[in-house]
Amino acid sequence: MLETDNPYFDDAYFSNLKTLLNESYVLDNFYTNVGIGNSSDAEFSVMTGLYPRGDTTIYWNYNEVPYVFDALPKLFNGYEKVSLHSDVPIFYNRQNVHENMFEFDEYIYYDAEDNNHSSNKNAVNRYPNHLIKTDEKSPWISDLSLMDWTMMEAERISNLGKNYFLFPIMIQPHTPYLYDPYIDTPLFTQDTLNIDQTALKFINYERYTNDFYEKFFEVAKTLKDTVYIFYADHGSGIAKRDLEVILGRSLTPLEYRTEMLKTTAFIYAPDDTDTTSVLPKGLIKGRQPLVRSQVDLYRTIVELFGVTTNQYYYGVNALSNERTFSIDTRTFDIITDDYYLLSKHLATDNEATPDNVFYYKNPSEVSIDPYVVYEYVIVFKKRMDQMITKNAQQYLTID
Repeated sequence: MLETDNPYFDDAYFSNLKTLLNESYVLDNFYTNVGIGNSSDAEFSVMTGLYPRGDTTIYWNYNEVPYVFDALPKLFNGYEKVSLHSDVPIFYNRQNVHENMFEFDEYIYYDAEDNNHSSNKNAVNRYPNHLIKTDEKSPWISDLSLMDWTMMEAERISNLGKNYFLFPIMIQPHTPYLYDPYIDTPLFTQDTLNIDQTALKFINYERYTNDFYEKFFEVAKTLKDTVYIFYADHGSGIAKRDLEVILGRSLTPLEYRTEMLKTTAFIYAPDDTDTTSVLPKGLIKGRQPLVRSQVDLYRTIVELFGVTTNQYYYGVNALSNERTFSIDTRTFDIITDDYYLLSKHLATDNEATPDNVFYYKNPSEVSIDPYVVYEYVIVFKKRMDQMITKNAQQYLTID
């Protein structure tokens, strides 16, 4: 959606996001690792550096299994750690997981039906003047208000003389792309772009998203000594035929699967001395063309901020030149810099074929046979699944 070499989008489309990306370190080849847990699986991978199992939801399983992981909030000693989301606390069991398994100091939520008016974790009570909705019918608060909450928390904690670790979780735009404030004046209609209505809603959400990043510009100019790490949790779910229309080209089935797993992540470290630019210039800028995924953000944050853990952790540093792989835990498909592996077919075919491997380069330039990679990754993933199921990560230490 950020490329301009297609029939529909130009530099004005996502203009604020493009401005931000130009001042950021961008992971150009970034993939989601989620299984059936979607957003919660993405959070789990980022917070722990571990792949979710894919066939179950760790967030809900936590009610029965007291998992112990060295989650990122635990590593930032001396910081006040707060997560924020404009939905009810029971959604994905987030309040329980965030405050107990991840050990955020607080999980702030929005619950208009909660009669406990004394709960300061409910944004209804905590931020009564910052509860804007994009539509009266929306059950959620706008992400623009979420930015207000985030800024207020940063300023509150700073006034206490403490550092902050904040985790605001956006909820819009999100499938099926409802409550768009610009719904009555869409950029595209089926007369101009013949795709499904849901796909139209997706690409028409650009103006609201552009508003969000304009709001973020205010945050970046106000807060000091703050680094921002953005990641998207999962793909769009656009149908193959609609994506082909949007891109203006046909896709093989494996190309389409690649596009549906590819998403966005970037690091923005603003120069606080830049007070004249629309957006402060970035101190860390560049593009990472190698495969990276959500599990890699854990290691990146640990090493970028110099925090320590005695539990073994995985992934690669997103800023490094190290090569790695990404696993789609829902299907166990594997993505590398060289090829996409349709693992279930590869498992029965026992060798690479055009039906189970899609090469991103000439096969003669590939140094490792795809089936060898498949055999390695399946052992790695089985061991990680067992470790999670048996709650054994806490015993895998590097001491």
